[in-house]
Amino acid sequence: MRRILVGVCAVIVCFAASVNGTDKTWDNNEGNGDGNWSTGTNWNPEGVPGSSDNAIFDGTSTDPCTVDSAATVASLSINSGYTDTITMSANLTITGAFTLGDGTLSAGSYTLDIGGDADFSAGGTFTCGTSTLELTGANSTFTAGGKTFYNIEIMYSPP
Repeated sequence: MRRILVGVCAVIVCFAASVNGTDKTWDNNEGNGDGNWSTGTNWNPEGVPGSSDNAIFDGTSTDPCTVDSAATVASLSINSGYTDTITMSANLTITGAFTLGDGTLSAGSYTLDIGGDADFSAGGTFTCGTSTLELTGANSTFTAGGKTFYNIEIMYSPP
């Protein structure tokens, strides 16, 4: 009976970890990476951030990053200490919160879809190009912080 209980507890712990996601911090393979979002070794812990993960850019690495294929994450934080550029070469979906605190996010002609609070006021630079910013979250706040946007779509449909 004890073995079954231990096995059930291990499964519950693994399930809880996968539901809550992981904080994935950009380190560009400790400066030796290829600069692509989709390369698992460019993140710590290793592995490309998935839909339940939080992607974090900070002073761990100030190397540039290219979102080279469509990606979905739970949140994206570009924090103080990250001083380079994240260039979107594909669409990026953030199902939760987004914070631009430092560095540059260059959206090009792609879609940035934010499902939670969107804070562009904390610092950093947003280069809009001809991109579309989609705000899709219910009860979410949008703080522009004096940034310029090319196309904003508020896409909330009440239940």
